[in-house]
Amino acid sequence: MRRLSIFFFLFIFLFNVSCLFKKPQLTPPVSQEDVFQAKIQELEEAIRQVSENTENLKKFINLLKTNQGQFPKSNFPVFIPEHVDFCQEEVPLDRFRVRERLEQALINEMNRPAICLVFLRSGRWLPLIEQKIQEMNLPEDLKYVAVIESDLNPEAYSYAGAAGLWQFIKSTGKRFLKIDSYIDERLDSEKSTEAALGHLAELYTEFGDWPSALAGYNMHKDRYKNARTKEQAQDFYAVRDISNESLQYPFRAIAIKLIMEYPDKYGFPPIEEINEIKYKPYPVEAAIVSVDYRTEKIVDIAKRLGMTYQEFRAFNPHILVGKNSYGEVVRAYLPKGKYKIYTKKTANGLF
Repeated sequence: MRRLSIFFFLFIFLFNVSCLFKKPQLTPPVSQEDVFQAKIQELEEAIRQVSENTENLKKFINLLKTNQGQFPKSNFPVFIPEHVDFCQEEVPLDRFRVRERLEQALINEMNRPAICLVFLRSGRWLPLIEQKIQEMNLPEDLKYVAVIESDLNPEAYSYAGAAGLWQFIKSTGKRFLKIDSYIDERLDSEKSTEAALGHLAELYTEFGDWPSALAGYNMHKDRYKNARTKEQAQDFYAVRDISNESLQYPFRAIAIKLIMEYPDKYGFPPIEEINEIKYKPYPVEAAIVSVDYRTEKIVDIAKRLGMTYQEFRAFNPHILVGKNSYGEVVRAYLPKGKYKIYTKKTANGLF
C-alpha cells in the first residue's frame, strides 16, 4: 500500500514538471488587413440582411393590397349620404331607428367576406337582371334583392331548401316555375329572374311601398300583412312585430345599393378599378333541344351541342343530375322531350 502511494505522488510530480517546460502555443499576430477584411464581411452581411427584410416587407405590403377585401373595414362612422332613396322612394332617415338600422346593415354587409365575390359576380349576372327589369318597367334597385338573397350565385342553396339567384322555396317557386326530378327552373337565371320580379311587382301592388314588398318577399306575405294591420302601421318603417331578419331585409338591400354605388366609401377600391376585374357574362344563347330517344346522356347532349360536359353543367344548372348521399352523380341523362338549353353563342347560330 505504501509503495502504491509513493508511485502515485511521483507520477503527479513528474506531470507538473513536464507542464512547466512545455512550450506555450502563441496566437499568431492579426494583421491590420485581416481586421479590415473582417469588418467588410461584417458590413456586407448586415446589408444582405437589410435587403432581405426590405423584400419581405414589400411582399407583406403586396399581400395586404391583394387581400384587402379579406380584412375588416375600419370605416366608422359609416358613410350615409344626406338623401337616400330605394326604388325611387325616399328612405326616411329622420324617423325612429331608420338610420340606426341602416347603419347596422351597412356594418354587417361591408364586413361580409362574400361581398368581394358580389363585386366580381356583378359583371356576370347584373346585366341580365337589369335587362329584365327594364323590359318589365320596374325600378332598377330591385337587382339588389338578388344580391342579398344569393350573393349572385345562381347555384346557391339554403338550409331551408331555397335555390337559385332569387332563393325561391319550392312551394313559392312552383307558382311560377317548373320544378320536377329533371328540371328546376329556380336555377334558370333568366326564368327565375322573370318570376322573382313578377312576384315583387305583385307584392308592391298589394302593399303600396317597395320596402313592404321586400319584407313580404322575405317572409310569408300574409304574416307581414297581419302584423302591419295589427299595428296600424302606415308603411314598412312603422312595423315592429316581425322577425329581425325581415325587419333588416329591406335595409340590407339599401345597404348593398350604397356599398356597390360608393365602394371607396366603405373600404373597397374605386368603382373604375372594380369594373376592370369583374367576371364577364357567359357567352350563351338559349335554344330548344330535343331528346328523341327514350333517354340521352347529358355528356352526349353536350357533345352534340359543341360543349364540354363542364360547360353544359355550368351554363345549365337547371338541368338536374341525380346524386347519392356522398354527392356523387349517379344519374346524368334526360328523358325524351324538348328542353330549353343554354348553349355557347355562335355567329350563325347552332341550328
